[in-house]
Amino acid sequence: MKLSLSEQTNILAHFPKLELSYEKKSHNKVHSDICLTIPKGKKYFAWFKTYKGNNLCFLLEIDRRYNSIENILVNVCCFDNSLCSGIGTILYGTIFSIAKKKFFNIENIYFSRGYNLLHLNQNKKLREIYDVMNKHIKQVTYLKNSINFGVPIIKKNVYELKKILPSLPYDIYCIQHRTLCINKPFLNEHVKIESKIYKIFLLRATIIDDIYELYFKNGENLEKYKVACIPNYKTSVMMNSLFRTIKENKNLDLLEESDDDEEFENTSLDKFVNLEKEIKMKCVFIKKFDSWCPIEISTDKISPRREIICYKK
Repeated sequence: MKLSLSEQTNILAHFPKLELSYEKKSHNKVHSDICLTIPKGKKYFAWFKTYKGNNLCFLLEIDRRYNSIENILVNVCCFDNSLCSGIGTILYGTIFSIAKKKFFNIENIYFSRGYNLLHLNQNKKLREIYDVMNKHIKQVTYLKNSINFGVPIIKKNVYELKKILPSLPYDIYCIQHRTLCINKPFLNEHVKIESKIYKIFLLRATIIDDIYELYFKNGENLEKYKVACIPNYKTSVMMNSLFRTIKENKNLDLLEESDDDEEFENTSLDKFVNLEKEIKMKCVFIKKFDSWCPIEISTDKISPRREIICYKK
């Protein structure tokens, strides 16, 4: 919901003067109590306050270059009216998108239900943020452009946090290091994350275990590309369940059972594999092996040659 210039000016006149927490780049090894994810996106204040008799959530877009407010919007969301008590509740964070849905990553809190929290340390502020999220804001969307609120991923160990970054469905601006009990500047550690590349292939099995052929579209025809990457036991079991008849995959107890006479007499090399079967699968590019690893069955169209060949060494 857009506001007129006069309405924005009126709202801004009642907004308290806030000093953003000081942030600086980290160049050396960091000693901190916690580290958290900061997504790429614009910075905003979310201000829950009473305006003209209505309890509303205002989003104030921040221009950090000039330390000013660029724009003010109304966000339709589900929250408890107590957030608008007194001066209201003021959150700070980043707005980012996942699959065309917008989210507010809460990174700080300045006021809560009229109480000034500026003097609190991060330990107490984070507790208040979680209290607001658990008791006073519901994560439901009423309108297409509504923005849901959430908290960052927080870990004590930065290496644990770095492990999960490649799997996140949004871009990360930095890992932010903070101390909990002493108010110190936040240290931003910028990390380079290679985004995952996914394509759709047609897969066919071969007689040899863990060897599956990849096919892409070349015009109207299918063209054999290379063999799929089967990097671990989990992937091997998944592919066997799709293309091969291996009892041990379903029940490890069967390892001790003897084959029946029919299986024993059949000496054909392909007796346990279906060489006629074709399955479309979503695959992820594994740079280390210069190949593609199947991850799940797909109903999407097979990717064309032009989208695949550029990843070939």
